[in-house]
Amino acid sequence: MLRAAISALRFDSKRGGLEGLCEAEWRVLLPMADQARLALPLGIRCRASLSPEIRDRIDRNLEDNALRHRRAVVACREVKDALGARGIPFVFLKGLTHFPRFAERAEQRQQYDIDVYGGAENAGAIGEAAAALGYEAIDRGRTSRTDHLPIMIRRTGWRWRGDYYDPEMPLHLEIHFRLWDEETEMLAAPGAEEFWNRREIREASGLAMPAFCLRDTFRYACRHAARHLLRGDLTAGHLYEIAHFLETTAVDDAFWVDWCSEPMLAEALAMRLARDCFGCRMHSQADALVAGLPPAVQKWFDLFALSPLMALARPNKDSLLLHLLLVRGERWKIAARRLWPPLPARYIRDPHAGAARAGWMDQAPFRARRALYHARALLPVARSAARWLLSPRPLEGASNRAASEPQISAVKRS
Repeated sequence: MLRAAISALRFDSKRGGLEGLCEAEWRVLLPMADQARLALPLGIRCRASLSPEIRDRIDRNLEDNALRHRRAVVACREVKDALGARGIPFVFLKGLTHFPRFAERAEQRQQYDIDVYGGAENAGAIGEAAAALGYEAIDRGRTSRTDHLPIMIRRTGWRWRGDYYDPEMPLHLEIHFRLWDEETEMLAAPGAEEFWNRREIREASGLAMPAFCLRDTFRYACRHAARHLLRGDLTAGHLYEIAHFLETTAVDDAFWVDWCSEPMLAEALAMRLARDCFGCRMHSQADALVAGLPPAVQKWFDLFALSPLMALARPNKDSLLLHLLLVRGERWKIAARRLWPPLPARYIRDPHAGAARAGWMDQAPFRARRALYHARALLPVARSAARWLLSPRPLEGASNRAASEPQISAVKRS
């Protein structure tokens, strides 16, 4: 059923319909669409295909999310003023900077955090300024690598009630100290050092925000999606935003001029996946970049493009195969990390309400759910590997074109 939602949001003529879903199927689909951040786009672009009950429910979600958006503007202004008063250079990432190209409406995007970046040299000072605003770090003992310091929250007393659009849900703060983790991904993503030199002030919802220029905002969005693709936790809504951007800039020659002047593997991965899943148009420059992916990578997309988005409904680790295709050497490290990743050292329940950590009665079910998810994904890995081996050649035109195009290097960092 999640496949039906993805198909309904395609930008091309292959869009599927939602009319055939019964009430019981919608009860299964809607919670997944909420979690995948696709419910609000469905309510905006597919209203004619929704029953009155479903339309009313998503309309209420849109109203609540619009209120959350207004509060996000206030929270971002507060952070901006605090950092500006201390003379700390920074930019906002994602969030409000993703308008207007990434979404139909500013109020549509689900935002749960405020992401700021000032480089490793300013991360500590930003944390001190945030602490002065009442934010405090929550260390969940995560063993996986992140690009930001421990999440910072305010103890407001709020508790999770299963509502992804709760207007009272506080936004947490993430202070980024890097834009790409080359050591973990084992792939290079060059050029990020130039993003900082091209930053600008962009207005969003009445707030003048320091941000990367639009081109680098898009490139970072692609790298963010590629990172989560390779780590197996890509959110469909983030990919939909990239597809929306590609669709709305498909004839914007000024934006895409000189786009392919340097290697952009992560960007090409995200754009190919967005095109395959959501049927967006792409400018010829973007199409040339995607066509330059190695034939083996093109073959993976032909076989498994929808798999990362379907992981909510059908646990799988098909993106592991893609990661192994992209690197040379030490593949066992990637396989070990993905096949059975370490769990957080502890599970914190309702941190905004002051709980330091959950007791064993909460820890055990959480760990059991995670273990079951990864166990369910092991057999599909073997099936997908067999499918790969039994399909020795690229399947379609895009893959065949890539054989004659200049290819993007896909190697481990030196």
